[in-house]
Amino acid sequence: MSREQTIRQAADRLLGYLESEFEHNGSSRSAPGDVQFYYKMPAVFALGGRRALAHRTLAQLTSRFMPNGVFDLSADPVAHPWTPYLGGWAAWGAAALGRFDIARQIMRSVIAFRDPGTGGYGFSGPQGKTLLDLERSGAALMGAVWSGDLVEAHSAAHFLRRALAHQPELDKAFYAYLDTHGHVVPDASDRNAYFDLTDPFARPAMFATGIAGLVWFARASGDPAILDLAENYLRFVMAYHGDVAALPLSTKLGWSALMLHAHRPDPRLSDLAQRSADDLIERQKPDGSIDFDALPDVPKPIEKVWLVGWGCDCALTLMAVADDAA
Repeated sequence: MSREQTIRQAADRLLGYLESEFEHNGSSRSAPGDVQFYYKMPAVFALGGRRALAHRTLAQLTSRFMPNGVFDLSADPVAHPWTPYLGGWAAWGAAALGRFDIARQIMRSVIAFRDPGTGGYGFSGPQGKTLLDLERSGAALMGAVWSGDLVEAHSAAHFLRRALAHQPELDKAFYAYLDTHGHVVPDASDRNAYFDLTDPFARPAMFATGIAGLVWFARASGDPAILDLAENYLRFVMAYHGDVAALPLSTKLGWSALMLHAHRPDPRLSDLAQRSADDLIERQKPDGSIDFDALPDVPKPIEKVWLVGWGCDCALTLMAVADDAA
């Protein structure tokens, strides 16, 4: 079996694992009422050649979480603060299936989380203070591009530029949160909030949605400066003191690296994607899922919602490497 066939087989096995989570009508078997089992599925299944299931999972998402055409997660205290992230993904998936109407409806709800001064997307942090977040803003950027709103995309990209430029110690770490004045809010208590270049369990996937959104925005706008910004983010990530591709939550980083590689050819980017795919294949279980047991700060056994969500991210990298394109 050739290397390409090996990687493609791994991608198909992972997609099969994800597919097994859903009933024929697109409803989650594990938690039918949990949005976290749905928001990534339309995009991933569409890319994976399972368009019928992609449409059915999108139909479940709209019927369950979009009453009267409004993407409303207010009944879920865990998911609601992540509306920009979940909504950005869901808008991408809807648009990938040609449902631009649904993508725009979703993004109308996502935009309510945008800070007009910085363009960042955030949530209510401790003491009720608004914190603007790289990951949420990156996903909102993806959704804005796919829903055709380049004005909103420009606003989110502006925030990503500010977030990188204002880092106080970029030679050591990146802090994902900013306040509404555009100042970095260092928080080393949660690995979702920072990326330490020496942390053996750092989470580089936190940058992937933003990098992907920037590349898509550059493709849509024709502005090469946007690619410069994406390149600067990846340059920081690749400064990690170790093999960033082998980190447990590298997941979709290889996919975003190949996206940039299409415009800024660099053997380091393609090598990163290849090594990431190799690591995922080594961690693939007999049922097709990916092993995340090495993560020290996640309760064991790993909950199905994480195996599915992170599995979607891994599928993006495996499919991109198998196709040698993203």
